[in-house]
Amino acid sequence: YHSYHTIINQVIDIIISSEDCLKDSRVLNKLVSLLASIESTEKVAIALNHCIAEYGIEMISKELNIEIMNIALPIALVTSKPSVRNILFALLSNIVAHEEYAIELLNNPRVCEDFNIIDNNDSNDKNDIKTIKPSSSYYLNKAIQLFTQHNPQIEIPLTDLQNKNENKSNAIDYNISDSTQHIGHFLCNCCRLEQARKTLLKQSNAFMTPLIQQIRSNNPTRRSGAVNTIRCLLFDTSVHWYMVVELNLMKTLLIYK
Repeated sequence: YHSYHTIINQVIDIIISSEDCLKDSRVLNKLVSLLASIESTEKVAIALNHCIAEYGIEMISKELNIEIMNIALPIALVTSKPSVRNILFALLSNIVAHEEYAIELLNNPRVCEDFNIIDNNDSNDKNDIKTIKPSSSYYLNKAIQLFTQHNPQIEIPLTDLQNKNENKSNAIDYNISDSTQHIGHFLCNCCRLEQARKTLLKQSNAFMTPLIQQIRSNNPTRRSGAVNTIRCLLFDTSVHWYMVVELNLMKTLLIYK
């Protein structure tokens, strides 16, 4: 079993290094089919992300991009592996940067209907585990919760990390270990659509205060994702009073700019 997946991962490494392979639709189809394989998910996501970054979203067909979202988002929300969650949300962020895919993700029920997600509410008691059939709003809410539950106040100060290692390797390791850092850019891209903005701004959801707190993070990826998401929300002039006065947004921005 392990030898099989070792070989698969080696083949994926070869594919990543070959421009011709990544431009072959048959290879891309096979890669996407391996995305749901637990042992190969991270490697496949790296290959697909590399393909989009190097050759553009058009290199992958619309049908395949939708299939990638169908597979990647549920896995990204429930995986216990930080590196897998990181690369999957980086991949999803690059896909929904194109509005047609953001619309597909948030509005098309086909994105949700084939998945049964195990949601144990962070409990280790198997009796508490329940299987649910989520909607797109479930996915969006879960992604926001994952991003905003991070507490920047308990982070190790970046200056302390830099003092320990002049090459700043610890700081880099810290950013990699932040498994939800790319969700901010994912949310930013989704927030071009009214549905996502309404979900974030709905006061009963109480998402905005912890979202604003992410600006205090030492991680520049997390911080920029939060700032750009808030920037998208501020294009709606009707929420300016709520965000600037009631949530005291300017104070946080000025202190942690």
